[in-house]
Amino acid sequence: MKKMLTKTDIFAAILTLCAVIPGFVVYNKLPEKVATHFNISNEPDSYMPKLAAIVVLPVVLAVMEIVCCLITSTDKRTENSRKANTMVRFIIPVLAFVMEGMIILYALEKLTNVGAVTGLLISVLLIVIGNYMPKTRQNSFLGIKTPRTLSDERIWDKTHRFAGFVWTIGGIVLLPVSLLGMYIPALILMSVFVMIPVVYSFVVR
Repeated sequence: MKKMLTKTDIFAAILTLCAVIPGFVVYNKLPEKVATHFNISNEPDSYMPKLAAIVVLPVVLAVMEIVCCLITSTDKRTENSRKANTMVRFIIPVLAFVMEGMIILYALEKLTNVGAVTGLLISVLLIVIGNYMPKTRQNSFLGIKTPRTLSDERIWDKTHRFAGFVWTIGGIVLLPVSLLGMYIPALILMSVFVMIPVVYSFVVR
């Protein structure tokens, strides 16, 4: 019987939870209320008590990690994209540390331009995921899942090769846009780059 969770899955979840450590290291220096969400104008619009701000995000992401692992373990076709699945397992811990770091640095007044860092993070994610898309074999969990890609392996492969190219280019284009603080254009561009391969999957022959 196949294990529901592997050692790698458990390690990734524990690593995600470890994102609470930096917050506890500087706990006494944090204000009682910590900004945890920012609007499109790069201004905080949601706050939490500092203990919740440190703990909630890593716990939520760790649970998400476990849920994703459980879903993939019950889908036989996800074995076809083992490399991409491993990549996804370790994206979540990285996100936990980066996002917690942003929250803490902003609270300590060491970081002011949260929007630029968020844009850079999205750009890097697009580039990383774009490089993995062509390696993703047909499965029911990870990738561009439309009726055509799931029913035809040839369409799946063409779509994901195309997505890899588009998302890698998109990530590179978004880097300077994010650094220049052009948040609304960056959001529009990101949405366009993400949707192009989805539309492509419906028209490719």
